[in-house]
Amino acid sequence: PPPPPPPQQQPTTLGGGGGGGASTSTRGRGADPEGGEGGAGVVTFGHLRRISKDLPSTATLPNQIQLQQPGDVDVLTIGRHRLNSVQLDCPRVPSLLSRQHAEIRLEANGVHTVTDKNTLNGTYLNGNLIPKGPCPLKHGDVLAFGGPANVLRDSKTLRNSFRYEYLRPLDQEQWRSAMAATVGGQASGSGGGNVNRSGDTAAAAAVAAV
Repeated sequence: PPPPPPPQQQPTTLGGGGGGGASTSTRGRGADPEGGEGGAGVVTFGHLRRISKDLPSTATLPNQIQLQQPGDVDVLTIGRHRLNSVQLDCPRVPSLLSRQHAEIRLEANGVHTVTDKNTLNGTYLNGNLIPKGPCPLKHGDVLAFGGPANVLRDSKTLRNSFRYEYLRPLDQEQWRSAMAATVGGQASGSGGGNVNRSGDTAAAAAVAAV
């Protein structure tokens, strides 16, 4: 009989849900329509969680957007065009966002920044139109693309469906400690030896609670 085919190797990723029309890198960055948690061993560094739940989530209206984690130098682009890292669009408010609307970077100090790409309807941070240039984000900020909480369309006032809360409960060093604790705990559970996890359990619990 012919020899059996070789086993297929599965790509190694750190998690992040599938995003349909939005891309997701192997570092878990991109859109997760349902807002699911990452895979085993993932400690989320920062993400956007949709506030406006008046419409169900879709591939272009995700409940959660995973952001870069330390070591990821890629720029996360957001806009209506399908070639963005995260495509945002909604039939109820078509063309509210520009084709290339905003971009989010992770600076060397572990702070995410958002920059509006000179769009018509702008990007808002905590209800205020952000100025030109990168704006740093802090845990609990509300980021709205294409307008404030309410937008005017065809003489009707509608809720802006593209409002997200920025969540990053740990700073860069706390996140690294939580990652080390998670990976160390898995190694210990599989017979990989004893790992000192003192001081890291609270950090990991803080992430899990978000």
